[in-house]
Amino acid sequence: MTSSSGTGHWVHGDGALAERVRALDTPHARHRQVLSVALLDGERTRFATLGSRPPTADERTSFEIGSLAKPLTGMLLAHLTETGRTSRDTTVADLLPGRRFRDPATAAATVVDLATHMSGLPRLPRRGPMGFLRGLRAAAGGGNPYNGLPADQLIDKALATASAGRRGKFAYSNLGMALLGTALAQSLGRDYPAVLHEYVLAPLSMNSTHVASSPDTLPEYRAQPHFRDGTPVSPWLSVGYAPAGVGVWSTAEDMARLLAALACGAAPGQSATLPRAAAVPGNRIGLGWLVSEEHGRDRLWHNGATGGSASFLALDRHRDPAVSGPRGVVVLSNTEYPVDGLGKALLDEFSAPHH
Repeated sequence: MTSSSGTGHWVHGDGALAERVRALDTPHARHRQVLSVALLDGERTRFATLGSRPPTADERTSFEIGSLAKPLTGMLLAHLTETGRTSRDTTVADLLPGRRFRDPATAAATVVDLATHMSGLPRLPRRGPMGFLRGLRAAAGGGNPYNGLPADQLIDKALATASAGRRGKFAYSNLGMALLGTALAQSLGRDYPAVLHEYVLAPLSMNSTHVASSPDTLPEYRAQPHFRDGTPVSPWLSVGYAPAGVGVWSTAEDMARLLAALACGAAPGQSATLPRAAAVPGNRIGLGWLVSEEHGRDRLWHNGATGGSASFLALDRHRDPAVSGPRGVVVLSNTEYPVDGLGKALLDEFSAPHH
């Protein structure tokens, strides 16, 4: 169902959920173009899509999901480990035999090091002064700082990059996660989009989640990314960085399927959600997944951002018998302004024992 308030705002789906989203998002609503929200509420999933533009979006509309792809890459690794195609002790050198490494520490990093951001690799490859300035200009203009890098070039850059920190210490690395997904796929003689689809997406019927490799492979029904001021921004593309979240698109419906499968323990690579080490303050990290502990519940979560989109998903794993059934939330936006606060507030409200 689609309705309009008469003030230029519109809603598709669950009107009551949309009202709560608007009430919780009041300070920031002026920044939004379109929000697509899914709420896993016990045994049912509720959807609401709302915005200030013509009502052309719903839970099946595709959004850039940014770093929400990282947990998917972690689940891919967990599945490949569980099925014996790789092991937790597999190193980058094992995945890429015969390749030369600038830094032996990169060669010795394990797949788990990469998936938990503990490989010592920097966030992005080191660049000279001119490369750094070009990256800043690209980011400031909404351009793609990943430069559409293909898989082979991503690996070349990663192997030519020296470690920036100490292995075993958490340091968020897009480069490390991109190397993980790309090298895993190459070790199987395939590419990352293909192995992600076969081992993670297809078993979950996440048929609207895919990696766009070029403008003509972008989803037909997509939410155009925007700056906060409403200026349209070109989507980011880079198959090399897809495992870290560049060029990956999904829908609220697909992301809700993911949360529902995780809630009942039926997702491929489910062990990726188990926390393994300390991460950012108040959180531990599994394989690509962050886990926080709040109010007697473990919250499995991640967020994402590109030059014109923002995303958040989380699942509360309760230990409180007063709460019936799982609670989870997905928030997808085609505006660069973050949605973490909105997603957390919505989930806090619906996860409270009195709800």
